[in-house]
Amino acid sequence: MFLLVRSLQKTADILDGWKVGCLVIKDIAYVELDNGSAIEINETLEVRNGDEWQTVSHEDLAKRTPEGWPLLAGLDARLRLY
Repeated sequence: MFLLVRSLQKTADILDGWKVGCLVIKDIAYVELDNGSAIEINETLEVRNGDEWQTVSHEDLAKRTPEGWPLLAGLDARLRLY
């Protein structure tokens, strides 16, 4: 059931004009789409925080865990290309 709900939410986001994928932070931050392509972040970025989307700034992308890992890496992300 959970997978169906996530799929419907993702489809709705895509229909609203968002690019949806997984946030990857290495030397640069980008969103990796399901088809394997990557989009570098230079527009409005949002990550899923529970059931809500939260806007992320470039400063937020630089935040690290106490162990030194990128804090937001691996989260569901969406961005709108204009």
